[in-house]
Amino acid sequence: MTIVYEARHVFVDQEDDTYYTVIGIFSTEQRAHEAIAFARNQPIFKNLLGDFEIDPWTLDRTEWDSGFFSWQ
Repeated sequence: MTIVYEARHVFVDQEDDTYYTVIGIFSTEQRAHEAIAFARNQPIFKNLLGDFEIDPWTLDRTEWDSGFFSWQ
């Protein structure tokens, strides 16, 4: 089982619409934290509201095993 780490920025606007910006996919959680530390200092993120998150993902595993849905 191989686990990778997705680092992303999440922003929710005044209408409760959520926007995700994927920073990258990393082989270790430490590397994901380092990428977020770098991204925090970039002009696009410096004054942007929201927060950064890291999620682990298991490779070669279906995440949606109980069906799909869509936002409308």
